[in-house]
Amino acid sequence: MNLDGDGNGGDIVVLSGRAEIVNDQPPAHEVPLYAEKYGADAARISGDAASFAAAYPIAIKVTVDRVRGF
Repeated sequence: MNLDGDGNGGDIVVLSGRAEIVNDQPPAHEVPLYAEKYGADAARISGDAASFAAAYPIAIKVTVDRVRGF
């Protein structure tokens, strides 16, 4: 996974590791910390947080093994 840089090719962070699909998670809008942090953005994108969660229903767990570039 690459995180956004500074727009000039600097400040780039690369996370390396393993990603796996997690099937036993509730929809994103039902996870309190996620809803608190991203609920307004989800509603802006999809009309409401539940619609956003329905459009993006797959939870992914990332285990980071290495961080490079920060």
